[in-house]
Amino acid sequence: QLLGDTPKAHRNFKTAVDEARKVRDDAAAADRRAADLDLGRSLDKFAGVLLTQPGKAKEAREAIDEAIRLFKPYADDPKDAEARKAMADA
Repeated sequence: QLLGDTPKAHRNFKTAVDEARKVRDDAAAADRRAADLDLGRSLDKFAGVLLTQPGKAKEAREAIDEAIRLFKPYADDPKDAEARKAMADA
């Protein structure tokens, strides 16, 4: 359960998603996996905040769907436990 200042949490998590997206967009090929997983985790957490707000379920679903699209290529590798956990958590 999230407690406290939901509008502030919304702004902070949205900023985290925006920054993670910038990092991913600028990531070198060698850093792409880490950037994808970071953005996916940020989207997952943002979705959690969105679900606490009336009328934001569609936006939350879109964030989760994007996170899953980011996780899936890595989670399909049975040796990538980190990505598989991230996907399961989403």
